Amino acid sequence: MAKLEISNLIDYVCWRGDIPFSVASLNEVDAVIFSQLAYLNFDGLLPEKSISLKDAASIFKNSVDYEQRSYMGVLINEKIPELLEKCALSTRFCDVEISNYLSILDGQKEEQFAAYVYTFDKKKSMIAFRGTDDTLIGWKEDFNISFLPVIPYQTEALNYFNKVADQTSGELYICGHSKGGNAAVYTAVNAEKKFQSRIQGIYNFDGPGFKPDFYKKDGYKAIEPKLKTFFPENSIVGMVFTHSKNYKIVQSDQIGVMQHDPLSWNIMGKEMVSASDFTEESKFFYNAFNEWADRLSPQSRSRFVNILFDIINSSGAKSNTDIEENKFSASAKMLAEFTKLEGDDKKYVLEIIHGLVKAGKNNLPMITALNFENPVVPVIDKIKNDIADYKEKIRNS
Repeated sequence: MAKLEISNLIDYVCWRGDIPFSVASLNEVDAVIFSQLAYLNFDGLLPEKSISLKDAASIFKNSVDYEQRSYMGVLINEKIPELLEKCALSTRFCDVEISNYLSILDGQKEEQFAAYVYTFDKKKSMIAFRGTDDTLIGWKEDFNISFLPVIPYQTEALNYFNKVADQTSGELYICGHSKGGNAAVYTAVNAEKKFQSRIQGIYNFDGPGFKPDFYKKDGYKAIEPKLKTFFPENSIVGMVFTHSKNYKIVQSDQIGVMQHDPLSWNIMGKEMVSASDFTEESKFFYNAFNEWADRLSPQSRSRFVNILFDIINSSGAKSNTDIEENKFSASAKMLAEFTKLEGDDKKYVLEIIHGLVKAGKNNLPMITALNFENPVVPVIDKIKNDIADYKEKIRNS
């Protein structure tokens, strides 16, 4: 028998794609694949009824705006459309049914949400929640987690799950990456009891955590044995608030914040390759962020987040890509907006930004770009170069 080699998600589909779910059951790598396919923009393409993944891939590939749909922003892996194509050609994924696609972007509610249902192997259903996309609305909602007891995404995810569960029968699974992973856990904990008992697995891939009291809920205790949480060695997003006690640290072939990308995670066989511990940078961020959150009241955190995004939105950008592509004008506008702040607000924002910069050690692009003690443009140039290097690695992998 040939020795298994370390690979990635696309390699996994090529290696295991001839084995149907009826022969080899769902595993953690399948789940992270479903979570990544959830990033694809199918707005206006999918019919109301269910459709096979193979047919959905064909519709996506032949869409008139395929190139635009294929580019999901500076922080989303550009190989996800290729992952879709490989899945469509495989026996394992081609007949998976896709249904209940829902996508919401609401600036007034500060909500970015999307979800799919993947039905496989005799009506087993995987509900996949999309993580944070390229939009500044999506990023603002992420920051709102720091002071809101419940964000719109979590409410939408729970309602979506209960509706899907009411319309289906059989086993239920939930997965998500980043903010989608947080929503998967929140949904499973708060689901209606008659549906919660049908949940067979919850997969959280580097999603933000919760306050300690969350883990004391009866709903959490009920689903804890079914919860599977995964973090890369240099996790930043997953270190926000407290995470579950049981988790797996996985190896990545990228560095810094780019380890958040599951297509960089190492795969061997049907499992992700374990790492021994988090990096020192990840541990530092976990301690520093949670110390910051504990020190400030929810009102103070809300004040900071709203001021921060007033500055970012002053650039006129709607997405991270907009900022990256128009860095000079965006930086100038953000800096001009920052200078309008009164003394106390200016000092307050600088203090917290510098704390987060120190905590993240230059791993948080949106924060380092706002480090106003240093020239803004060179910082963004560095971010652009880091992203360019990352994309080059992807192309050559």
